[in-house]
Amino acid sequence: MRTTLPQALQGFALIDALVALVIVGIMTVGFSNAWLQFQRTTQLTQMRQTAHALLDDLAQNLLVHDARFGTASRITLTTVPLPSGDALPGIACRDRACNASEFSHATLQAWAYAVHSALPLATLTVTTESGWQRWEIAWPQNPSAMPADGTESPLARIFIWL
Repeated sequence: MRTTLPQALQGFALIDALVALVIVGIMTVGFSNAWLQFQRTTQLTQMRQTAHALLDDLAQNLLVHDARFGTASRITLTTVPLPSGDALPGIACRDRACNASEFSHATLQAWAYAVHSALPLATLTVTTESGWQRWEIAWPQNPSAMPADGTESPLARIFIWL
């Protein structure tokens, strides 16, 4: 014996399934957005850690320079524009004794190369104020999602005073 459903209940399972599908779709979009935000945050944190490590390395190298040639020598020599970092660092001071200028140039070239290898879109600046230097690394916070209108994304900045 076969029973039929009342006219009002026919098709209710189809609507129920469509509502469930819409809810699952909304949840999927929400989870994927949360995952992308997590990935961006993780990438920015890794870049910050890299920049901190590079600035710490620079500070140690500059302390070596200060020990060999004096602080005044470093401050005078690093007021020139920083190397671009697109060439391999020279080995001038590894094979022979060098003067303050050669040592400073080799140190800065090696550091700039390391920065541009680890953070390709980074810019390097150094400013001098009252005998102190402010070394800064800046890079786009989200380099994979540059705005379409040609403006640059906000910059993340890490700096150290020496």
